[in-house]
Amino acid sequence: MDSRLYEAIANNDRGAFDNLVQDNEGILEQRTDYHLSTVLHLASRFRHFKLVKDIIELHPEIVETVNKKLVDKLADGHLDVVKLMMNQSWLMDFEEDGIDLNALHVTAAMGHTDIVQNILEVRPNFA
Repeated sequence: MDSRLYEAIANNDRGAFDNLVQDNEGILEQRTDYHLSTVLHLASRFRHFKLVKDIIELHPEIVETVNKKLVDKLADGHLDVVKLMMNQSWLMDFEEDGIDLNALHVTAAMGHTDIVQNILEVRPNFA
């Protein structure tokens, strides 16, 4: 990922971010090297929720992009991540759209029954 883009997101520098996107809208497709994080994942991680909203408006398909770190956290049983996802019902709806492996499958396979129970309370159709 372009270091200028990463810095703009990390610092919540909307001017720099907007300039980078205006110069090259394709920059929204870039990912970090190891975790394959998108601009949306980074903005979420830094808790810049206005930026998250704007990224989704600019590039709605990005919400379907999987982040290796997020999948790892689910597999490790991080209830806080699952609760965050469940509080974003529109995000959880993507998991219902014909995906073979959803959050319930990952957490059940890893034996995290407390998380499985939480997911089933919110999304019983995942079963």
